[in-house]
Amino acid sequence: MREMLVCRNIDAIDYYIAQMLRKVYKQRPEIMRASEYSVQMSTVLQCGSIDEVILKVAEQKVQDLSYKGLNDLIKYLNETLKMKFDIKRDDYQVALEVFYARNILVHNGGIVNELYLQKTKRLDLKVGDPYPLTHMDFAVGIAGLVALTYYLDKEFLSHFKLT
Repeated sequence: MREMLVCRNIDAIDYYIAQMLRKVYKQRPEIMRASEYSVQMSTVLQCGSIDEVILKVAEQKVQDLSYKGLNDLIKYLNETLKMKFDIKRDDYQVALEVFYARNILVHNGGIVNELYLQKTKRLDLKVGDPYPLTHMDFAVGIAGLVALTYYLDKEFLSHFKLT
């Protein structure tokens, strides 16, 4: 049950970030003027207006970002969108651990692998161990996810002056 709840919470955060990015691109289309946002002529010709082109490009960017890990996503927010999300925050590090745990729960049957150990630097586990999701780990992890989401929301709203 705890594993399922961890996965559902990560899904909810991923959904939230995608929705916020859609909102940013829709309310602030000038962000997409960067050379990173090239559009094929066929896409332009399929659209009836510039607003439709903007929506298609925004949706494609959100889709592309949805396959990134949390670290890469935060790097994109900070470097490309010029947010100032502090990756040294304790709650971010806790949330990041939960994202890594979710990945081994979903993609490796809950078994610790080398990639997980490399990313988390955990020394209390070894390759092949089942991931130990205790009640305390779960409570701390969910608290970290809540803090991450709160901080992200605050940053999105203030940085982009979203309405």
